[in-house]
Amino acid sequence: MNLTFETIEHAAKQLSPKERSALVRSLLEDLDENGEVEVETEIEKAWLDEVERRIEAYRLGLIGSLPFEETIARVRAGIAK
Repeated sequence: MNLTFETIEHAAKQLSPKERSALVRSLLEDLDENGEVEVETEIEKAWLDEVERRIEAYRLGLIGSLPFEETIARVRAGIAK
């Protein structure tokens, strides 16, 4: 079987959006597992940067934290409004 990039691309475009999404996810996971490329989207990078920024702010005492129970209570109160 001699498949070209163009043949595979054309066939992939015939899939439903859900199937294309699953195919992309599968291919990216395969690349990541084999160490061929580092799979990290801009959104993931932005979230990681934000997490690091918040951890540093917490360590410096610039922000505090809340107990889990209080956090959940606040979320539930916000949803109930």
